[in-house]
Amino acid sequence: MHSKKHSILKRWHSLTARPQKLQQKWQGKFWQAQSKGVVNVECRNCRSFDANRKQCSIGFGTPLRKCVVSSIEAHFNDCKNREVLEIGFGRFMLARNLIRKSGGRWTGIEPQVNPNNIPVLGKGGHGDAANIPFPDQTFDMAFGIQSIEHWAQKVGGRTPSAYKTCFAEISRVLKPGGTIYFDAPIYFHGHAM
Repeated sequence: MHSKKHSILKRWHSLTARPQKLQQKWQGKFWQAQSKGVVNVECRNCRSFDANRKQCSIGFGTPLRKCVVSSIEAHFNDCKNREVLEIGFGRFMLARNLIRKSGGRWTGIEPQVNPNNIPVLGKGGHGDAANIPFPDQTFDMAFGIQSIEHWAQKVGGRTPSAYKTCFAEISRVLKPGGTIYFDAPIYFHGHAM
């Protein structure tokens, strides 16, 4: 599915991304507001779109992956003094790196990590969205990059989780006024949501 070249380019992009440059790149309004808090970003308005070449400047991935990378750049370039929880952290490290480089503290939970790997603030460990192993009002932000569509699946021996249960648990660990950010390829992997 992913070529070795794209994997290397993706890792390089993650390692070399600089929050200050991304703050400049993503300043100002580039989205169109829809109803109920939903926003839309057309390719021509995306800061990653190179109008001269008529293509995305993100040098790897499918068109969907390029949009995901652009969205991560836009949303995680300024996390100074914020406690941020990633739910389903997997192997893609761009958001994690940007959070840390911009002065935030990243913590992650992942159901496919060894259950003996207990999560602690500032590190990643075993956990899932239905049972977040942290006290109430711990985090300023909770997010997931293409993980929400897997909550209702049976992974590893865990019982599938209801979205309502997961969002109640996320709300529990968020501080008042906290932020929730998830992106999902609805129907892309055949996971109806």
